[in-house]
Amino acid sequence: MSVPNIPGYSFVEKIREGATATSWKAIQTSLRRPVVIKILATEGTPDDQSKVEGILSQMRKVASLKHSAFFELIDIGEHDGMYYVVMGGSDGQALSALLSDHKCFREKDILGIATDAAEALHFAWTTKRLYHGNIKPDNIVVHPDGNVVIADMGMARVDVHFDQATGQTHEMIVGTPNYMSPEQVQGRGGLDCRTDIYSLGATLYQLATGTIPFGDSPGGETMNRHLIDLLPDPRDINPDISPALAGIIAKMMVKSPGKRYQSWDDVVTDLKKAASNPNSLPRMDETALSTVRLTTTKPSAQRAAQPILIAKAAPPQPLQVKRKQAQPVKKQSALVANLKTVLWLVIMGVWV
Repeated sequence: MSVPNIPGYSFVEKIREGATATSWKAIQTSLRRPVVIKILATEGTPDDQSKVEGILSQMRKVASLKHSAFFELIDIGEHDGMYYVVMGGSDGQALSALLSDHKCFREKDILGIATDAAEALHFAWTTKRLYHGNIKPDNIVVHPDGNVVIADMGMARVDVHFDQATGQTHEMIVGTPNYMSPEQVQGRGGLDCRTDIYSLGATLYQLATGTIPFGDSPGGETMNRHLIDLLPDPRDINPDISPALAGIIAKMMVKSPGKRYQSWDDVVTDLKKAASNPNSLPRMDETALSTVRLTTTKPSAQRAAQPILIAKAAPPQPLQVKRKQAQPVKKQSALVANLKTVLWLVIMGVWV
């Protein structure tokens, strides 16, 4: 994509190009301040125009969010067929950039980032019924002072999905395959904050392990794996992760939205518990199937107790063998004693 030309803005460099929009660093010339301009991906079709209007409508809702964890929305508009969104600039770094420098994060940092992000998304959901739809490391920015900001709120792409099983066509929110919730993959309507909970869980999994969820598969296969496959226990990859954090990630990534966390409040409560007690496991429905397979949620001292119990149970076996050998001897002695008694009676009878 060539450098855009929008009056009032001087473009500096392209940040990244995505399915929904291409992001640019720019300067608002009137105030000489840095901004980020997102040029929406359009093809000029009537259906495409409807998608753009949907994004712009969502962005107007985002503009009404008064929270420091969301980028300031400065302007939206159209110029020469280009639809654009202008947001306040940032000197922070996306988690995706930080992950390239650090294989995985310290647990203290993970809990802090997760708590800030969850509280911001809770605010958006409870005040405006807004969910993000594309939570991933690219869209969580950490400022030098440690503050967390959510990027691309309201910019989730809506596509038309044909369900072969039912023969029906409906709209679906399209996210990034490695972080999409199972209900997104299935193209379900009526999504809510629980789809963001799953995606944040997938993001935390990457922060904790340094590995992208199902990162070894192509896009279409990755999406399907969220439905049927499992990820290794994060503690098997990074033993420094606590049972509490591993359990939280697993509960956030339960495949059925009805059995994972039901609110951001519950997520925040467990994150704060984990910060003070790393062995506090979150309560989870026993029938819930998580994308994360937990195998090492107990402290190592408890796991080591099993061989000791087995060792204590072994010694009685040889004693049983000795008792079995002794039984014939006892039977032979009783027979001899009876014969002696009979013989004595016979002798006494003769003499009498």
